[in-house]
Amino acid sequence: MIHLSIEKVIKGIYAKTFKDNPPKTHHLLYLIEKIQAEISFDIPEEVFAPIREIDKVSIPVRYPDNLNELSKDYSQEATLKILKTSKEVLRWLKSKLNK
Repeated sequence: MIHLSIEKVIKGIYAKTFKDNPPKTHHLLYLIEKIQAEISFDIPEEVFAPIREIDKVSIPVRYPDNLNELSKDYSQEATLKILKTSKEVLRWLKSKLNK
């Protein structure tokens, strides 16, 4: 759900930037790169790093063939940190969408 929420906001920024529907992809970094190629869209590292992490784990979670293996890599503490930083990422992205 975290990935999906961030994806929707990024796609909103994409649609606003290009005046067109965003590509059918779940790859957050790809969408950001497309936006950055068009406009000045500087993302601070404290926002970009969690996006990179969420992008990395979203596909395995969405298609959970190796979910048991993935769960070994993400403790409860690590998962809670991702959740907390995701809220901050969403706030930052929404502020850009509303400009």
